[in-house]
Amino acid sequence: MKAKDIMVREVVTVNQSATINEIAKILNEHKISGAPVVDDAGKLVGI
Repeated sequence: MKAKDIMVREVVTVNQSATINEIAKILNEHKISGAPVVDDAGKLVGI
């Protein structure tokens, strides 16, 4: 099995300026435990 076999193309991200409460709500809504953090341009800045 390869990464391409289990990956998702529509990734849930959070903006670096989001509050912890906003992030918790997003994670809960999508039933996920983490998300990539992006800047205002959508560039990855953290995980």
